[in-house]
Amino acid sequence: MAAHVDVKRVVESIKALRTVERKHLTKKSVKNILDEDTTLEHDVYLQFTLKKIPYNKSTEWIKILTTDKSEICLFTGDLDKKDRRADSELTVDHYKELLADAGVTRNIEIIPLRQLRTEYTPYESKRNLCAGYDVFLGDSKILPLLHRLLGKTFFAKNNTVKVCNLAMSDADAAENVMAACEALACRLPGGWPNVLSLHIKTQKSPSVPLYMSFGSRNEIRLPKPREPDDDVEGDLTTIPGARVTVKRSGQVTLHKGAKDLTDETLGDRRLRRLLEIQEKSAEETTRKFDKKARCRKLLIQSTLRNKKSRKNRLRASKLPAPQKKKTTKTKKRVTKPKKKVAKQK
Repeated sequence: MAAHVDVKRVVESIKALRTVERKHLTKKSVKNILDEDTTLEHDVYLQFTLKKIPYNKSTEWIKILTTDKSEICLFTGDLDKKDRRADSELTVDHYKELLADAGVTRNIEIIPLRQLRTEYTPYESKRNLCAGYDVFLGDSKILPLLHRLLGKTFFAKNNTVKVCNLAMSDADAAENVMAACEALACRLPGGWPNVLSLHIKTQKSPSVPLYMSFGSRNEIRLPKPREPDDDVEGDLTTIPGARVTVKRSGQVTLHKGAKDLTDETLGDRRLRRLLEIQEKSAEETTRKFDKKARCRKLLIQSTLRNKKSRKNRLRASKLPAPQKKKTTKTKKRVTKPKKKVAKQK
């Protein structure tokens, strides 16, 4: 449990952070830490490190604390996805009507995906957008795209959790830190034993340790991820006698019911027509996969042949040129006749 964190240690750490922040402001010739409205520099953040990262990818809903003065921005998709020059005002008006129908009365700034891509491409504009609002919301359909479009400016501040402020009293600040530790112990996969270390810091100060665990990570037992549900099967209400199956991948399959019914009972030949279309679509998909497989096979064979011929050329270039054998000609010995020397008498 979070009882492993000593309250006295938390109070001492907060005092140390306040001292560091006061020294930092003294260098800027500031007499009192509370005279200026520099709340961003006095926020205290809680950093925690885990022994094992949870492998379940389940999404949990959290409650966002906002006030009437909080500025909220909503990222949405585009109504006309094909036309790149379409006006974004139509999308903004459409989502404002949806919010009004849902009973949302507060003013929410709506930024479509096309406007985000065109107007907020430079880094400076992204930073100004991040500083201009308190809360950012995104449509679930475009959530995978937001991380790439917004960049690290938006997601860098989510590495820590803001728990208190240096302007608070020591008791109130320590109470907030202990409440955050209790929430970690209850909501964190693996519980409190999965926490490796806890630190608190301000935006510009070094981290002050609160808790450190020396237990082995092999002792942590994380909950297994929830297995997806089986295929869902049910009756198709628009066509009598027809049933539909939805698989885990989202593929929808239409088939006849369990009973052997005639076409008249199935209704206006609609089911037969839909089954024919489904069969043709399956054949077309199979044909495309076979064509891709054949092309991939031919490409691999061509690559292997080119690689083999390249090796042969390299081997041939490295071999020395064949040298001609030198033929030694045998010279015939010519015996010169001996000169007769006349003897002197």
